[in-house]
Amino acid sequence: MMSDVGSILKLVLDQPDLQQYLHSELPERVPIRVLRKDTIFDGIVITKFGGQIEFVDPDQIDQDREAYLEFETFDVSENTSFVQLHYEIEGVFGTFRLVNDGEVWSVETAEIVER
Repeated sequence: MMSDVGSILKLVLDQPDLQQYLHSELPERVPIRVLRKDTIFDGIVITKFGGQIEFVDPDQIDQDREAYLEFETFDVSENTSFVQLHYEIEGVFGTFRLVNDGEVWSVETAEIVER
């Protein structure tokens, strides 16, 4: 399950339509921060833009000023996954459906919406 979560998280973070909002050119945006709400991300190590993703507790950041991704839904079953994220600093919401063919995860649908 932990390797599934890591694979799914990496696929979501690597979605082409999400890249323009992550702003890797801004020093304060790297490393990417992910809000930790429970233990689903415990033990996960992923790098993006040359830095290791940081999983932060809500009290470790200024939620009104700092950039962080919040996964509102991260459901994983044996061969499907449904993920919803919110990137407050950019006003972006993402919805992703992923499938596992028995060996690897792939993105079935990805929708990024600005609000």
